[in-house]
Amino acid sequence: MSTLYIHTENVHNLTAPREVAPLISDLIKPSSILDVGCGIGTWLKAFEQLGITDYIGVDGSYVNKSLLQIPLEKFHAQDLREAWSLDRKFDLVMSLEVAEHLDKQFAEHFVNTLVRHGDLIVFSAAIPKQGGQNHINEQWLSFWKEKFNAVHYTLYDVLRPKIWANEKVDVWYKQNMVIFCKEGHPLNEQLKVMSSGYIDVVHPDLFDFYRYQAERAELYEQGKLGLKSAFNAFLKALVNKLK
Repeated sequence: MSTLYIHTENVHNLTAPREVAPLISDLIKPSSILDVGCGIGTWLKAFEQLGITDYIGVDGSYVNKSLLQIPLEKFHAQDLREAWSLDRKFDLVMSLEVAEHLDKQFAEHFVNTLVRHGDLIVFSAAIPKQGGQNHINEQWLSFWKEKFNAVHYTLYDVLRPKIWANEKVDVWYKQNMVIFCKEGHPLNEQLKVMSSGYIDVVHPDLFDFYRYQAERAELYEQGKLGLKSAFNAFLKALVNKLK
């Protein structure tokens, strides 16, 4: 990913990572982590606070290094559209709300890059019409499930049920975060028992937001909503799109 992406404090902070990282750590117990599309490293920082120090964050060179939450030497600048390898494997590979920023033609390549570096992948990606900054490939989770299945990784929905109602966790994580596990990995049986079995879902918070916008637009068209109120609703929607 080489397109400029703006990291803002209201979205890219430690609130959600501090809620979710302990759940992932308790389940997977990783001693090493790779975060692909790490941004300014908030998720890695949360894991570091849990005592995990063997980690690397990978993202585009556009990331503002002055905002990094992790040491600069643990950040690897890389265009995610290109072929690359760190020549090692990690106990846990993460990629959260990243895949939607890469053109569809890079989807299989991106999945191959993730699985090259580990047998357990914590993954989330924007669904269609979710909206966001520079989203060019929003897909249902079933799309990504097929890509991972093709390289012998199984989807387990074990994280979303644990964070679904947590107001401290951003809706895109609550809606999209799952685990892909390589066939033959010892955690498969445990994850299979825990998994909800759901795949393509929309979180009520996201549904309510767009329903609100649709209702405001309809009221404006009917002449029941003033221009100022309609403009304010538009600005609110625009802010959401830039997240």
